[in-house]
Amino acid sequence: MACLTDLIGIRSECTDTTPTVGLYIDDLVTVSEMEKFIDAPFETVKSLFDNRLEMATNEVQMDVYNSFTNQYVTRSIIDCKRIGQYDDRNAASSAIADTYKGIEVQIDNSKSAIKMVLASVTFYGDHTGTVNVKVFNTLTGEHLDTIAVSAVAGQHVTVNVSKEYSGNLEPLYIGFMYDATGVSAYKGTVGLTGCTSCAASAYVSVNSWLQTRAMNVATVDDVTQSNITGTADTGGLSIVYSVECDHLSWMCNQKSILARPIMYKTAELLMEYSLFQSSRFNDNATNFEKYQQRQLMYKEKYDEMMKNVVSNMVMPTDDICLSCQKSARMMTSLP
Repeated sequence: MACLTDLIGIRSECTDTTPTVGLYIDDLVTVSEMEKFIDAPFETVKSLFDNRLEMATNEVQMDVYNSFTNQYVTRSIIDCKRIGQYDDRNAASSAIADTYKGIEVQIDNSKSAIKMVLASVTFYGDHTGTVNVKVFNTLTGEHLDTIAVSAVAGQHVTVNVSKEYSGNLEPLYIGFMYDATGVSAYKGTVGLTGCTSCAASAYVSVNSWLQTRAMNVATVDDVTQSNITGTADTGGLSIVYSVECDHLSWMCNQKSILARPIMYKTAELLMEYSLFQSSRFNDNATNFEKYQQRQLMYKEKYDEMMKNVVSNMVMPTDDICLSCQKSARMMTSLP
């Protein structure tokens, strides 16, 4: 999870990442130590550290998840739909130079821990060639993904993907679009009626969490809300998505108390690497015993910290994806 990977830093002459909570792995495993046991496929200390940090973060997430598993609603997929419908008239959606055409989705996950999972992207038009569908966060303008569709004139061409987009309990705006320069498509609409001349700029409500609209924006502009124009035509794009419970994103809001466990888990995994994966360091019996003891020490420290962390974590209020386990109370009625 990206929000947890910037908590721990590493000091070196070549790279000096600044962790958001001021913790450095060097306080447990130094750069000079890692230089002694680094081995293929890692070429630098930073690459080894990044790999073990990612592994540690994933393990911490799953340990927290498993600790609260009885509070998660077992249903994970809340809704699944297609956005972008084609009519049988094959009305033309003409190419527009230097303009992105596509679909914008607004996800309201301020009350429920949910995420949007993109299942597939379809392009339908009078065009043969690669259509690069770009995915943007239309609040920040950040380019998130590019999905290449090998379009064939007159055919619905679908690319199956599995991309997740989460706003970490904040509203999320995602745009799916392609450069319509020289690309002729067939009109599509986000509404259920197939109307391509209805309120162009208005969002269409899809369910309780998601609204959508067709959109255009100039390719030279930042892909943000202020530059987007709502339209009645998706430019031949159609997507299939699901809204699912996001059982991990709420941890981002409590990342400060997860930082030290992640650091100790990273140190434990670095010791594990030196013992069992590095061919440069484990041939010395004294070093092996010393690092084995340190691995056990870091593991014990991690277990101790996680026990305290889990007991102090606060679950979000969310009736859709989480269930509150209320304690039972026995009462005796006196005559």
